[in-house]
Amino acid sequence: MLGALRVCAFFWIMPVQQKGNGKIAVVASGGGMSCGYAAGAMVALAREYGFKEPDFLIAGSGSTGTFAYYAAKQYDAITRVWTEALAARKFINRLRLWKIIDVDYLIDVIMKQDNPLVLRKVKTSPSELLIAATNADTGGIVYFSDKEREDEEEIFELLRASKAMPIAFGKLIAVDGGRYCDSELSADLRAHIREAVRRGAERIIAINNSVPRLEASLAMGAWLRLRPAASRALRSSQGGPHRAACACKRDSGVHASAHQKEHVGNLRNGVPRHGGAQRDPGFVRH
Repeated sequence: MLGALRVCAFFWIMPVQQKGNGKIAVVASGGGMSCGYAAGAMVALAREYGFKEPDFLIAGSGSTGTFAYYAAKQYDAITRVWTEALAARKFINRLRLWKIIDVDYLIDVIMKQDNPLVLRKVKTSPSELLIAATNADTGGIVYFSDKEREDEEEIFELLRASKAMPIAFGKLIAVDGGRYCDSELSADLRAHIREAVRRGAERIIAINNSVPRLEASLAMGAWLRLRPAASRALRSSQGGPHRAACACKRDSGVHASAHQKEHVGNLRNGVPRHGGAQRDPGFVRH
């Protein structure tokens, strides 16, 4: 699946400030099965460029499982899940209208049994894993940190909540007394970039998996009509400022480009690309 995916995805590396070797965040949008792009990018970052321990890993929706495996340094599991496990009809079946996507199967079978996520390694990783989910009652985004969970098993419930797509999965997941699910809010790349900046990240690698899909838009529209608070929150988030530079357009999620390799090397050394020459202050752009 990784090699066969052809999606219009973007790989951005953006110095938010030009000083020292500051904190680094890797963020990824949601996008359903298009998140196979992020899976390929993360494996490439780790294996081809030795970039394995950013300060923050921030994702929502379909990218959260990949980021959890990445935090645990289980790169083979990322490949197996995306090339083999997710093709199972037990996980996704368009004819199963009452549950097109079975998130319970993904968490309880694929991630717990067939490709066990080692939660101890996630918790002890130098990278803080931040899992985005939407509060179904207020419409607000919450970023749950793996480092703040006393019981490491709760990480699976955070992943379940972040992936719980309205309509397609049809369940809300209870976390800390609230009801959470996936939505365009918690899958939004812009929100994750803002969260990275809020937490002090000075370098951000942003991976956009988003591919417009009519059926997904219709389903989300129907759900939002039933959730006025979430609808208002979405409109508010879309009205905020958004400045992002396209660094590299890829047809496949397997290999990172030479530009990405150079950026990752510069990222480690705190050196802006092209000797600091920039067309837009605060961002590196190709």
